[in-house]
Amino acid sequence: MLGSSKPLDQSATDLSMNGAQPMHDEALDDLLIVDPQLKEKYEHEQVAPTEDAVAVPELPPAVVSVREKLRVLFLSYEDDVFEDGSATQGLYVAYGPFFEEVHVIVFTKATHSFSGLQIAENVWAYPTNTTIWWKYPYDAFLLAREQLYFAKFFRADIVVARDPFELAGAAYCIARWFRTPLVVYNSSSVYDPHFLDEHDNNSYRVWWAHHIISRADHLCVTTERLKRTTLARHELAEVSVSVVPPYMELSPPTQPLDRNLIHSLYPRFTFTLLVVAPLANDTRVTFVINAVQYTLRQYRSIGLLIIGDGPQRAMLEALVKSKGLEEQVLFLGEVPPAPYMASAGMLMELTDDEASDSVLLQAVLLELPVITTAGATLGGVLEHNVSALICKTGDLGCAIQSIAHYMNNSAERLHFAKEAKSRLLATGTSRTASIEQLVFVLARVVSQYRGIPVAVLPTSTDEVKQDTL
Repeated sequence: MLGSSKPLDQSATDLSMNGAQPMHDEALDDLLIVDPQLKEKYEHEQVAPTEDAVAVPELPPAVVSVREKLRVLFLSYEDDVFEDGSATQGLYVAYGPFFEEVHVIVFTKATHSFSGLQIAENVWAYPTNTTIWWKYPYDAFLLAREQLYFAKFFRADIVVARDPFELAGAAYCIARWFRTPLVVYNSSSVYDPHFLDEHDNNSYRVWWAHHIISRADHLCVTTERLKRTTLARHELAEVSVSVVPPYMELSPPTQPLDRNLIHSLYPRFTFTLLVVAPLANDTRVTFVINAVQYTLRQYRSIGLLIIGDGPQRAMLEALVKSKGLEEQVLFLGEVPPAPYMASAGMLMELTDDEASDSVLLQAVLLELPVITTAGATLGGVLEHNVSALICKTGDLGCAIQSIAHYMNNSAERLHFAKEAKSRLLATGTSRTASIEQLVFVLARVVSQYRGIPVAVLPTSTDEVKQDTL
């Protein structure tokens, strides 16, 4: 449980949990999820191993385990899973009742010196403690092969990579070694033409993504838009890509936010526009600057605040200075956006990529009016002239007109913001619903991979739902 995580005994090569071992079957060649109605049949009949099975000659051929939940191995970068009380640790603890076992290999740096941890009755986390970044996949593979596998012969029913890059590379090797299906999660804007500019290593990450996505047994994406883009870029059957919306924390901030923060910091501004974006390429923020410059020149008491940092910051600052707007366009760097969202007049999110969703989500929850694009609507929560103003991507004229419209219609602007929040709260994905959907997808993948029926999927900690997949 949270707050009572148990460190793993690092002196043991099998990562024993202070005497508590991961649950395991006597046989390795089944690892199946079956319909309870077939349980008696499977218990009393010999089941021939599939060609994907791992042969263990010493095991009696008639011994077959029948489980109603999956054993899942996640690969992640979320090192805060080792921090008691963190949101990430809470999410993996919440996975516990839905799975037989949850194991998480986390890509961590050796300098952090994390130790293996049992964070719930059936949930364990293992750090790679890698010395050089390019060894992450190799260290994860060794961890799975030499420690997880030999911890009383644990083998996952399915391997899930939290991104299509280094995590997916390691997960691919692990899944193929243990002959188990691979599911890759993708929530990033890898298909964005500007993705290469956002990080020095993104060129090889794009290669990883294209290589792994076409070879994974299933792909999970966070939005219908990303699913359409993925299907257009890869020769995949539509059924091999599932939309699993991320868990959205819809509760209000734990600490009250200062609605007068911007005014107290910049009293010269009577109204402020906000942009939250990485300064990794010039086109995104340049578009906003070009759209807002006419309003800023006409009203010197209006300001534009830009949250984010990156290699193009100096160039963008030079652009602002060349337009004579350096007193009104301020670069705040990497700061938490929520306090500024709570006190700004409107958000301009005029890019069309997956990263925009998290920004819009925060803005809508804080009732900040938004101007966005047709590709970033939070699944229809944002509707033009109902809960937001929406422009086509790259439509500068629409952006200029939308800014002027919001400035001249404050009542409508605030009404749109309240309507957007109301819609989001009515349609937002709860943590339980998000986990249930993930369990459903993973069970279906295992069923197809092993060629067996899957019928039992838990829908809460004390309920079981039966479906035919």
